[in-house]
Amino acid sequence: MLICPSCTSGKIVKNGKTYYGKQNHKCKDCNRQFVANNQHSITDQRREDVSALLLERISLRGICRSMGVSLTWLMSYAVSVWSETPEDLGVGCSVC
Repeated sequence: MLICPSCTSGKIVKNGKTYYGKQNHKCKDCNRQFVANNQHSITDQRREDVSALLLERISLRGICRSMGVSLTWLMSYAVSVWSETPEDLGVGCSVC
């Protein structure tokens, strides 16, 4: 039995298909639309490959096309990777 992710109601009906062909559902209580079992299957190996590509001089859209990930996911993943980078990389300025 499906439950609504917002209001946890069990009054769910089918509501057509998404653009990508997945079954869309709608809650009768809160009118929220959602896709059941919407699991992103981005493996650890694919994350490592994306991390390696982020180090190269490749556009973000190019990485999306080559790896088959969305730009939204890539941006959130890139921000999380870049936030782990230390502020001081140990490179001194000889001019300063």
